[in-house]
Amino acid sequence: MATWIPESASRNAPAAFGLGPTRVLAAIARERVALAGLAMVAVYAVIALTVGFLPLRDPLQISADRLAGPSAAFPFGTDALGRDLFSRVLWGARLSMQVALFSVAAATVAGGVLGLVSGYLGGFVDLVIGRLMDVFFAFPAILLALGIVAALGPDPRNVIIAIAVVYTPIFMRVVRGPVLALKAQGFVEAHRPGEPRAVVGGAHRGSALFSGSLGTAARAIVGRDAERGAAVPRVRDAPRDLPGPRDHDRRPWVQSPRGRPPRRARPAAPMSRIVRARTEHVRPMATLMARSPLLRRYRVTARGAKANLAAALREREIVLAAIDGDDVVGLAWIVVTRALDRSAYLRLLLVSEDHQSRGVGAALLVRVEREARASRCRHVALLVTRTNRRARSFYERHGYAHVGDLAGFVRPGIAESLYLKSWRT
Repeated sequence: MATWIPESASRNAPAAFGLGPTRVLAAIARERVALAGLAMVAVYAVIALTVGFLPLRDPLQISADRLAGPSAAFPFGTDALGRDLFSRVLWGARLSMQVALFSVAAATVAGGVLGLVSGYLGGFVDLVIGRLMDVFFAFPAILLALGIVAALGPDPRNVIIAIAVVYTPIFMRVVRGPVLALKAQGFVEAHRPGEPRAVVGGAHRGSALFSGSLGTAARAIVGRDAERGAAVPRVRDAPRDLPGPRDHDRRPWVQSPRGRPPRRARPAAPMSRIVRARTEHVRPMATLMARSPLLRRYRVTARGAKANLAAALREREIVLAAIDGDDVVGLAWIVVTRALDRSAYLRLLLVSEDHQSRGVGAALLVRVEREARASRCRHVALLVTRTNRRARSFYERHGYAHVGDLAGFVRPGIAESLYLKSWRT
């Protein structure tokens, strides 16, 4: 049996992920710092574009007034060869603008394409591109740029190439995370090949993901992606597509799944409730932590976990417990701090082995973000073991951006990856 999906959700979801110029200008207008930066860049751009029409001295003209101080003739003075420093500064603005514009544009295009390809295809392609970007990350940015310029020669075009190479891995990482999250959205899953076109609205899955990915990548690059949630169909479009009492009985509306095996209903996940942890939950939560194969690498014991959890409850830290019947099947541990611009640090999110892939982790994460918002936090930060690809993919699907890697930060010999999600309070 085909699943009914509103046509408006399929039609409007990619547009909801777009980035229009009106929203960009409105976001800049709300930020005084961004507005001041835009004004500075605008003045700088005007000077760079109009410097050829200004009544200035030749920046290469040599005069007898060497090392002269500021005056009416030479506002910035002269250098050791008698050249006008004011003229040289304004003419240098044009070259600096060209280098910055072309290098960042090249890095944005290259990094954006690699991030889209890596996030969309995944698997072996994602692994190869990720390891290739790690090679560039292994070198300090300044050292890598200087090495490229030294190898190619001192020329502005080579400087553009060097800066583009340095920034391409950064843009690739920034774009890849939101694309992975976008793949898990409902309107993308609805466009899988083989679904009835009457159900999914007649669009193709590749075009839906491509159009949505462009807007998602653009927001990620300008730093606004974490402030928006998933695409939601507009309310005013819903009444047109809501099914009537007999719509599911109409043959032309739901296409017969020819050539496909019948779908089997998935077993319903047990209903779990999430509550603030109390003293009676400390022991089962500590037992859950001690049984975790991942936490064994951190030398976590039941006794130590029990002491730490009890201390967290005494210090009024936020500890959430997922309860199924009388059993604790998951927990989340949050530390709220005013540091890092009011952040909430997700110290631990753990689900028992027999309750994984049942939505318990996602429910805990949603509750964590709700508690962080209630505490007026602007960010949620967390560390994930770098080798734990399943956890990293889980957080990336929920809109967390990979910020960087920390080797041996928590425990020597274990590499951690830092993830961050932000929003407006």
